Amino acid sequence: MNMHALMRKDRSIRKFQQKAIPDDDLNEILENVRLAHCGNNKQRLRYVLVTSRDMCDQVAAQLHYAALLKGAGQPKKDEEPMAYIVILVPAENAATADIDAGIAAEVITASAAEKGIGACILMNFRRDAMNALLGVDPSLSARLVVSLGYPLLESTVEEAGEDLAYWVDAQGNYHVPKLSVDTLVTRK
Repeated sequence: MNMHALMRKDRSIRKFQQKAIPDDDLNEILENVRLAHCGNNKQRLRYVLVTSRDMCDQVAAQLHYAALLKGAGQPKKDEEPMAYIVILVPAENAATADIDAGIAAEVITASAAEKGIGACILMNFRRDAMNALLGVDPSLSARLVVSLGYPLLESTVEEAGEDLAYWVDAQGNYHVPKLSVDTLVTRK
């Protein structure tokens, strides 16, 4: 799959099949994020991989999905992710921490999409509760959570009009408007 096709496929997925993700695939995703770019090569980020059903349920209780979808974004009990990768940043929040976390999240979602695994990057969660739940060292703090699982529905890119809000069709599939390159880029 070329990069353009991968970027079109790498959409946020919020509802998942209840099918386990092979350990080899999770390990390859983590290997890819290990190799990702980071500021000054400091490699300050750490990760927590959550795969047990009990821990996934506890992590899910801390998350808030897709406020713009007004209830259609939160997975139901039989649609929940099969794994989470929690991205930890230094508690002192080094200058590059949020940039590094964003890069890591994109590498995770693209690596997952390449394998047919859906993902969703979440920033809206109870941070203190997540840190406590996962037993995060006080020198670190959860910054992003990436949910993972095989998609239960489709998410497709649409050419954007005036409204940039994503939406759900009658079949439950997501549609994500994206602005054109000409709108986004000034050429000199």
